[in-house]
Amino acid sequence: MKSNKTIGMFTVSIVAASGLYFGVIVDSNKPIDASASLVSQQNEQTLATADSGQINTVTNRIAIKHLSQDNGNLLSDQQVSEAVEVFDKGYKNLFEINSHINRNVVQNDILTDLANNDEVVELAGKIAGDPATAMVLYGEKQAEARVAAIMLLNHLAEEGDNKSLEKAIAATGERMNTSKWEKGVEHDYSDMISGYTKAYFKVYGADAFVNNFSSVLSLAHHSDRTTQEFIIGLELSQNLRGLPKEQIQVIRDKIKEHLNVL
Repeated sequence: MKSNKTIGMFTVSIVAASGLYFGVIVDSNKPIDASASLVSQQNEQTLATADSGQINTVTNRIAIKHLSQDNGNLLSDQQVSEAVEVFDKGYKNLFEINSHINRNVVQNDILTDLANNDEVVELAGKIAGDPATAMVLYGEKQAEARVAAIMLLNHLAEEGDNKSLEKAIAATGERMNTSKWEKGVEHDYSDMISGYTKAYFKVYGADAFVNNFSSVLSLAHHSDRTTQEFIIGLELSQNLRGLPKEQIQVIRDKIKEHLNVL
């Protein structure tokens, strides 16, 4: 059975046999944000079209001081400064490989190099989980920086290290529940949920994801404010499409139960 729900100027096709049954979970009178459902495509387009702007040196120094203090002085100003420099180089390289014949291979190499630097990973977690940090460092290019940071965290998670991604998801979900949404935060959230789902399936398997789905909901600070973006992230991962109907039903029920107990 297939049904369509119009959202803005787009239509999302919902396959009842394998999907998450948006109509059951989401109030049909509150249409889903179309732009959020296209987050992965938008992020690809961002990487393909954005210019790699320079970090403003004044705001850079302010951000470095803030980040070093925010880490409880675990990182010195110099360490944070070096991490910013390394991430900035990798971030720009990600934008420059769009036309490369072996783009996926080169992209994986860039992300692997960044992932080997603990300070860069810490910085990426802050950029992905705190738009204010991205804005201070990158200004008008902060959206592109967040895309690159999320790509790095998703890459790490698929390699078995999901701690930084979990931290960024939790920070983003909590902020979405308690404050006004910054522009684009819903896209970041859906993209991280998608990456987390892909990584969970790859590292632990489908059964583990379904059995531990309640903990995923709690981690993401899933609520009536974020449920649409959360479900979109699950759908974007495409991992749930191959699940048996019984496991899809378990996921549906746990989402509904989680909303009811909040």
